[in-house]
Amino acid sequence: MKTTYARICIFTSLCFSIFFYSEKSSAQIMINSGLELAPKLEYAKPLPKNLPFFPTGVLPRYQTFYGDPGHVRNFLADKGIVTSIDYRSLINGNVTGGIQRTSAVANQIALTVDINWAKLLHIPGLTSYFAGINRFGSNLSTHTGNSLVRAENFLVSSSGDSPMHLAYAYFDERFAHGRASIALGRFPVGMTFGSSPLNCNFVGNALCGNVKALTGKDISYTVFPNSSWASRFTFYLKRNMYIQSGLFSIDQTADSGSLFDRTGWKWSTRHITGWTSPFEIGYIPLIGARQLIGHYKAGFSYAHAQYTTFDGQLYKNRPTSIGYKTKFWLMADQMLLRQGSGLDTGLIVAAAFVRNQHDVSTYGDQAIISVVDRGFWHQRPTDALGFLVSTLWISPNLSRLQKRQYKNGERISGGVTTPQNSEQNFELFYDGLIVPGIRMEPDIQYIIHPNAQRSIPDSLVLNLMVRVYL
Repeated sequence: MKTTYARICIFTSLCFSIFFYSEKSSAQIMINSGLELAPKLEYAKPLPKNLPFFPTGVLPRYQTFYGDPGHVRNFLADKGIVTSIDYRSLINGNVTGGIQRTSAVANQIALTVDINWAKLLHIPGLTSYFAGINRFGSNLSTHTGNSLVRAENFLVSSSGDSPMHLAYAYFDERFAHGRASIALGRFPVGMTFGSSPLNCNFVGNALCGNVKALTGKDISYTVFPNSSWASRFTFYLKRNMYIQSGLFSIDQTADSGSLFDRTGWKWSTRHITGWTSPFEIGYIPLIGARQLIGHYKAGFSYAHAQYTTFDGQLYKNRPTSIGYKTKFWLMADQMLLRQGSGLDTGLIVAAAFVRNQHDVSTYGDQAIISVVDRGFWHQRPTDALGFLVSTLWISPNLSRLQKRQYKNGERISGGVTTPQNSEQNFELFYDGLIVPGIRMEPDIQYIIHPNAQRSIPDSLVLNLMVRVYL
């Protein structure tokens, strides 16, 4: 117990060092700086006014802790090769509630290599993206009994035991004067569909990197760092309106526990048991003279595979399995006040709602409202403050099954001890720059009914995320 509080106090005290560093430049942090679970920047803003164009020159260059010794990175970037190395450490502790008071530490080292082939080999419109990660440490939620919406976004089990887990590797070709693009390779569904580069301002798994109801306990909707064979087509109907669809493989052995499967390098197609077809329409307005940016999207996903139904276990006259699964999402964010030139530099309000097919999905519905204000402190233009409220409902079909099993003294579906209902998450964070290339983010979360079980006491979790861009 003393060790838990000592770790939390020591690391939290480091947050005060934020106030001893004053940013001398007004450089804007990118909304997906480093390795986030989000789409690339060019898909988060409208097309330029002057068409035709080929937008492969927008690969970001990151401000790093070590700078650019020998100007190697700038030399490669001028040739079209942009690299980044990102280290993250997350320490957290369950102060009260949950199953037990404990702490955990998780770490991630990530490498990205983005190549602008128009610069490198004069192939217009072609860009490639690669990301590999190494994760080590432990999950706090493993010890606190909340596996439904984890208080931390490091899922060590999804990519552990691998020197370099492949997160994604794909090509993206833009054509039709920049209005259309096709992506092919290995990448997750959630990297483009139902996603936002704003999500990982938060530490908790309720939103970072995708709304949890989209991805939780669903291998048909892959999410970073678990990729699948994938294709995606995007077309801009107008400068600020697009539609996109895709086809993604479903691998029933993904993340099954075997060492080879968990590396991300398992590219065999012999375990593919179905396909996921998402569709999304998006609108990206720029409002007023200050160009207040917003993102509005609606999407639908149809997964073709065999799924066991909850009603089939509960009612004798219902089918025990069906060959499809659907989900629907609505998402919106809008900048209300601009405080700098960056895409996310200002006061932004966001909301999201997800509905799953209740008969086969553990996660029923989820609603989230969040507020993030970046640039509110003039002397520290990249610092941010944010607050989130999330409610996630378990599938009512699963809840009915669990209640009957509990009443009859049977083993409860989902590996829980009491029936599940809903869980509420409240999260508050402050993201501050320590020195160029190093950011620190203290985070507080209060969880009502952890794991959606009313038998588990409400939990207070303290987190501290440190990001180092090497």
